[in-house]
Amino acid sequence: MTLPPVVDRELRVASRRPATHRVRFFSALGVMALWILLLGMNRSATAASLSQLIFVIFGSIALGFAMLAGVFLTADCLSEEQREETLGLLFLTDLKGYDVVLGKLAATSLQASYGLIAVFPLLALPVLMGGVSGTAFWRLVVVLLVTLFLSLSLGMVVSALNREARQSMAGTFGAMVLLAGVFPAFYWFQILIFRRAWAPWVLLPSPVFAFVQSLDSYTFSRTRWNLFLVSLAVLAGIGLLSLAGAAFLLPRAWRSGFRAKARDRSPPGPAAASGSVHRVMEARALRTWSPGYWLALRGPGVGRLGAALLVVVLGIWATFLAICLSGRNAQNGFAGILFTGAGLHILMKVFLSVECTRHLSEARQSGALELLLTTPLSEREILEGQFRAILRKFWGWWLVLCLVNIFMAGAVTVFSIRLGMRWQEQFTFMEILIGGIFAALADLPTITLVGMWQALRTNRHHRAVLATIGRVLLPSWGAIFVIIFFMSTSRGVSETEVDAIFALWFVFGLGVDAVMGGTAYGWLRRGFRRILKEGSWIGTRCP
Repeated sequence: MTLPPVVDRELRVASRRPATHRVRFFSALGVMALWILLLGMNRSATAASLSQLIFVIFGSIALGFAMLAGVFLTADCLSEEQREETLGLLFLTDLKGYDVVLGKLAATSLQASYGLIAVFPLLALPVLMGGVSGTAFWRLVVVLLVTLFLSLSLGMVVSALNREARQSMAGTFGAMVLLAGVFPAFYWFQILIFRRAWAPWVLLPSPVFAFVQSLDSYTFSRTRWNLFLVSLAVLAGIGLLSLAGAAFLLPRAWRSGFRAKARDRSPPGPAAASGSVHRVMEARALRTWSPGYWLALRGPGVGRLGAALLVVVLGIWATFLAICLSGRNAQNGFAGILFTGAGLHILMKVFLSVECTRHLSEARQSGALELLLTTPLSEREILEGQFRAILRKFWGWWLVLCLVNIFMAGAVTVFSIRLGMRWQEQFTFMEILIGGIFAALADLPTITLVGMWQALRTNRHHRAVLATIGRVLLPSWGAIFVIIFFMSTSRGVSETEVDAIFALWFVFGLGVDAVMGGTAYGWLRRGFRRILKEGSWIGTRCP
């Protein structure tokens, strides 16, 4: 079979990378280690119930990996070519838009596909234990593959429309949150407010809905089968339309970007002159601060797309809070504010990871970091300015996170009778909410320090973001999965033991922050050049 030239070239390059084979090996190894850990943690549950729970947990992890693959793999593949102005060289040949799009998709999706396929044999082990049918396994496999294709395709079309990595990643992430979170929340609102679903079709483009529909092993009715097939068809259709849209828009987006850049080089008019005077006055005001602080302060914190996404999720949280306080379906409303509150924390920490790695990563790729190191600015001034700028950009959003937890703690205290909570349950929720505030305050400086360290250590922005999330946030997320599994399968766990478990979890998270923050601070004190030397060695060994 003859492949398109760009696809053939990208597949050959990706097949020679050691990271392509390492991702497949370590994905299977990590899931196998977690599978053995969960299996050995509980011996009281039956094999059937234990296999069902393991199947759901690992399916959820694989679904989250598939939904986020496009954010970190394809969201910046085309926008990077536009920033480096190498996309026009490809279109000087007889290549078409679909050749470039398919080639980039093949190059960026190979590692994700290998990592996901390596997990499939471990997902089949619960079938041998009983409790999960073979058809449920194959339905889940199809859902994961379609979701991976959807995520990668959304990343391609968003990358074709943007030049900045932050905008592309935020746009792809926002699209997945819309499909997987906002649409199910809108369906939930209909049930809570009107006691019926006026628009049940909003669930069809949601990967979470397709995942839930695939889990019923033995009671899979014909109606659910039809809904499952229609949902898969909608997800695949959105992915195909996104891929076709990227192939159609890429040549036109590149030409429009070139014309816009040419207009920027034209002589300025009166309005532009007044704007330039304003910028000069602003620059003179900013020069009263340290140059490193001024340099890192340019640009918004989360961007317009990120701010819009946070406002939408915050609006959903406020709607659930109003439902909870109104007295109608108070318990379901409280569950909604818990889920959306946790989503706000995750979104904000991901956006912080993107922003704290952006400036130094872009400076390293463009060569501006080498010029910056030749100026009279010291490395300490650059790092202090970067740290102060990140804190200034995000302190308002972090205040919103603290207020969200405080409002939820107030709802638990004031409306405990309406929510049907005893004082032991109130104490547990208060522990979780107050502990979440301290965890958020501890994560803010830790993510900033680790992000700056990884931006100097890696040669791609998305790799720095992944490395930051993996070092700071992933251990706590993995620990909470283990805690939920332990509490779901254990019998006779007292409320005092539950409180102790969550207290240990918060202590574990603070310990991770202390260790990773101290490690990053130690590396940053050693100097940029030593970190860059280590990063260049890693880049040559693991391209």
